[in-house]
Amino acid sequence: MGLDFENSKVLLMRGPVELISEGYAGIGWGQFELFKFKTADDLYKHLESTQQSVGRSGNQLRRYIEVKQGDLIVVPAPARIYIGIATGEKQFCADKPWGENQIQVDFPCDADSKPISIARTDLKQGLQSRLRIRLTVADLDYFKDEIIERYNDTKNNVSSGALSKVNEQIGEKFEQFKAKLLNNLRNRNHYLEAGGQGLEHLVKELLEIEGYTAIIPSKQSHEVGVDVDIEAQSRNPFITQELLVQVKDHVGYTDKHAITQIADAKKGDVCSRWVISLADFNEDAKNYADELSVKLMNGNEFVDWLAERWQDLSPTTQQKLGIASAPQIVL
Repeated sequence: MGLDFENSKVLLMRGPVELISEGYAGIGWGQFELFKFKTADDLYKHLESTQQSVGRSGNQLRRYIEVKQGDLIVVPAPARIYIGIATGEKQFCADKPWGENQIQVDFPCDADSKPISIARTDLKQGLQSRLRIRLTVADLDYFKDEIIERYNDTKNNVSSGALSKVNEQIGEKFEQFKAKLLNNLRNRNHYLEAGGQGLEHLVKELLEIEGYTAIIPSKQSHEVGVDVDIEAQSRNPFITQELLVQVKDHVGYTDKHAITQIADAKKGDVCSRWVISLADFNEDAKNYADELSVKLMNGNEFVDWLAERWQDLSPTTQQKLGIASAPQIVL
């Protein structure tokens, strides 16, 4: 008899893939030991009493805190996903960067006790698109029926373990591709326009692939001290979303100055502000961005996005990046 998922929530949790083999899904926010908070209200009271802020991350932390036994957890990995059932048990491990806060999850395993994955290409387009969301903890309830079906297939299909090994090898190739791509971008080993302009045009093209109308404004279109490289807008009959993006062709770390420049743009307007950098951000910059409601995308996250969408790039852009498409055998 199958499990009853009628009252189960479905959540995406983006964290270190290596935790899956240990029977956990993990997220970051290492400044908080989230297992100590029984409800989201307890966390908010703690934040108020300590005068701390989580910016716009409050809903993500609430979703994590409210996970209960029997909820379905989806963990994305390169070219694949893992689906498991939460036990409700949580823990904190300070030595797991980006995965300090962990919840125990029962993942279906093969005969060798290795968790079984599902290829992203086996998912319907809507769920594939949702998995690209730039959140660490996201609601996937809309796709509950499909996710339950995939979980049951994994649990009951004897060939799932063999297919999972193929998915893992594809994922390893995908990780190698991303590492090489990021290294080339950081070392300017490409044919994009120099001076950071090529990177701006690449981000603009990616936004257009995602359905945005995007422009690169002139440097004189904003007041002194403000730096906006891309303005983008997405309109449909139900919602309008505006983005202001600053793009940094940096190595090492991008500091708080970039965050200040984009945070000061169009004060009072309802829009989402981003800094996208090939570099990384230290904890000080991340906390500062949270305070100003600026979202950050570092080099690894940018290449995740680029690698998921490279086939949609124009042939010219693919050539400038040195990307070649060729069939491979992974067995």
